[in-house]
Amino acid sequence: MAESDDSRSYDGFEIYTEQEFRYKGLSLLNWSHDQITRISTKTADERFRADFGPNPRVAAQAWEDMQECCQLDPCQCPVEHFFYSLNFLRLYPTETQRENKWNRCANYLRDPGWDVVGKIAQLKRRKIYWPEDNFGTDIWAMSVDGVHFRTEEPSHPELPKDPSYFTYKHHCAGFNYEIALSLRDTRCHWLNGPFKAGTYNDIKIFKECGLLAKLRQTGKKVIADSGYTGYPDVVSRYNSLDTEEVREFKSRARMRHEQFNGKLKVYNCLSSDFRHDRDKLQLCFEAVAVLVCYGMELGNPLYDT
Repeated sequence: MAESDDSRSYDGFEIYTEQEFRYKGLSLLNWSHDQITRISTKTADERFRADFGPNPRVAAQAWEDMQECCQLDPCQCPVEHFFYSLNFLRLYPTETQRENKWNRCANYLRDPGWDVVGKIAQLKRRKIYWPEDNFGTDIWAMSVDGVHFRTEEPSHPELPKDPSYFTYKHHCAGFNYEIALSLRDTRCHWLNGPFKAGTYNDIKIFKECGLLAKLRQTGKKVIADSGYTGYPDVVSRYNSLDTEEVREFKSRARMRHEQFNGKLKVYNCLSSDFRHDRDKLQLCFEAVAVLVCYGMELGNPLYDT
């Protein structure tokens, strides 16, 4: 692995190759040139992902697209801030832990960091959208499910815990997100949330917050678990009359959905108690979802249904 610490500029964009981004990230983690060049590419990528989340190829592509699509100016926001923000999403450290790791003051890391997270989240419009061909002739278009994320207990004027936030999956305060994945390829086409987990369960979000109306408008169906009752015109659930092949297809669709949820929860900002407010949770969730979508496109897909 040759040393490569300088980017190349094209039309005002600061562009890195996968190898250059790998080297840059490990260098920021205080790896020496000899250490980086001595280990295999596979091991280097494992070390990179442990602190930053995506692999170097995904990170380099996201950095390039943020400049093209989100007006990110590398002169105002150097690439180091991108790495600091990836580390924040991956490990969700406290401000003190971030200061110790990067030897930077909290003010230097805080506001630019949230700005970069917001830029990553803006790539949602490029990666997560309803397809123009409306899934072609397929009737079963997507799988849908809700995923719950824990948050610190919000204050309540009368009760020690606010029941409107309670998530039965984690037995604490949390938020619920609705996610729909394509059945024909490895893509996410729908994100909706966050909603208070104690107020909005999966079927209420589905019924009241857009996806039910969208499916009826487009004439498509989704595969879902047993919680999605009451809408047989648009939801396919387990059915004892299904053939063995159809049962297997539905089962794989749901398991594939769980695989996507697992990719999200690799990032500690979504798998530990979230300390910030709802708006920042939305930024973090959408940024992580975008990074996961990049990863699925660039070498780490979901298995086929």
